Order: sequence, then C-alpha cells, then structure tokens
Amino acid sequence: MLRIIKLENTLLNLIHRKNLIKSRLYLLFARDAFNFIGKKTTIELPIKIWSPLSIYIGNNVFIGQGSWLETIAPEVSVTKLKIMDGVSISGYITITAAKSVTIEENVLIAKNVHISDHSHDFSDTQVPIKHQGITTPKPVSIGEGSWIGQGAIICPGTKIGKNCVIGGNSVVKGDIPDYTLAAGSPAKVIRSLK
Repeated sequence: MLRIIKLENTLLNLIHRKNLIKSRLYLLFARDAFNFIGKKTTIELPIKIWSPLSIYIGNNVFIGQGSWLETIAPEVSVTKLKIMDGVSISGYITITAAKSVTIEENVLIAKNVHISDHSHDFSDTQVPIKHQGITTPKPVSIGEGSWIGQGAIICPGTKIGKNCVIGGNSVVKGDIPDYTLAAGSPAKVIRSLK
C-alpha cells in the first residue's frame, strides 16, 4: 500500500513539474507581448489573453489555469489592466477592461470570479445584444490585501478598499470601505474588520 502511495505521489509530482515547465516556457516566449510581466510570476496554462500589450502583471503574481484576461481596443498600447505585486488568482477568473481595472498588491482572488469595468449594451431591442457593443466603462479597483470569495462578480465602477473581504457569490457595486466584510447580491457591508 505504501509503495502505491509513493508511486502516486511521484506521478503527481511529475505532472506538476511538466505543467510548471509549460507555464515557464509560455512566459519566456510571451513576455514581450505584454506591457510588463514581473519576476517570479506564474501563469498556468491553459489561459486566454486578448490584447496583452495593455496588460501589466507585477512580481510574484500567480494566475491559475482557465483564466481569461482581456482588454478592449482601441488604444491597445494604453495599460488598462494592472495586476500588482503579490496577487494570487486561483483560476477560472474573467477580467475584462475597456478603460481601467486595477488589482492592488497582495490581493487574493478565489475561483470563478468575474471583474469588469463595462457591460454589454442592450438598449436597442432591434439589434442582437452581442452586436450592440459595450456600456461606458467605469474604473474598477480592488484594494491592497483584500480577499475576493469564490464566484463573486465585481461590477463596473466598483472600488473595494484595503484589506476587505468579499463573500463568495456576492455581486459588488459601488464603494466598499477599507477593512470591511461585504457579502450578498447586491453586496452590503456586514461588519468592520478593525
């Protein structure tokens, strides 16, 4: 039994190393396509990235597999998505930025989170929604040291303060003050963390 467990652990370690090597090779070849990618950053494959020239990723960042990072034209060379040092994203996250999405230092983001500074326009009932473009972008920022729970949706114009906790599956709109716990749909401040 012990031999089987050791064999399983060895196989899992080999798979992990193979995936790590693939991620490092990706960064080696893709680095120049981005605005900036810092040292000791890991991007796990597979990942979908659109307009990487508008994306800044700091040092010691981890972005888990299955994520989708997108910036929307026209100013492709303008930095629209900033993921600062020490951010950890579990994976399967969607971040879209038409103007400005900033995730400050040491933010922790769980799986299946959606962050966007815009939405789809749906004002013309005669045109399919996918052909109507987007709404006017409103900047989004997530403050240093915050934790975003699994399945949360961060809406356009949201500003989450420093060291906040956002409950899983919450829909966040507007401002969340520093050092608070917010949850619900729409998210409301439940209590202070100080």
